[in-house]
Amino acid sequence: MGTEEMISANGVYNVAATAPGTFALTGTVADGRPERPPYDPPVEGAIVSYSTVLGPGLAAPPGGEVHVVTKTGYDGAFAVIDMPVARGGTCYRMEVVAPEVGRFESVEVIESGVYAQSIELEGGLEKAEPGYPTRGMAPLDRACAKAAGRSGG
Repeated sequence: MGTEEMISANGVYNVAATAPGTFALTGTVADGRPERPPYDPPVEGAIVSYSTVLGPGLAAPPGGEVHVVTKTGYDGAFAVIDMPVARGGTCYRMEVVAPEVGRFESVEVIESGVYAQSIELEGGLEKAEPGYPTRGMAPLDRACAKAAGRSGG
C-alpha cells in the first residue's frame, strides 16, 4: 500500500488504494476551539467509528453490517481501509469523539474509492450536512438521510 498525497502539515499521507468494492479514508482531527493556539493542534487519542446505517431502501454491504473503531495517533491521523460498500454505495455513520475537545458526526452514502477528510473539533457536537441538496437527491441519498434521522443522527 502506498501513499498518494500529503493531507496535513504534520506529514500525514493519504492512503492511495483500497480493494475493489471498498473504500478507504485517511483523516486528521484538529483542536479548533477558539481558546486554543491559532495553529489548531492535532488531537491524539480521539475515537473514530464507522458503522453502516440500515433501513428501507438501504443495502447492506457484502458480508453484512459493519462497525469499525480506531483512534487517532500523535499527529491526529486515522485511516480506515477496505471498508465494504454495496454496488451503488452504502450509508455509513462516522463519529469522532475527543473528550474535552468535541464531537463530530456525519451520515452519508459512500461509494467505492479513496477519500481524505480533515475534521476540526470546536468544543461541542458538530454534524456534517450531506454534500447534496434535499431536493432532487438520489433515492439512496434520501433513504440514507431518512434512516439517519430515525437513528438519532
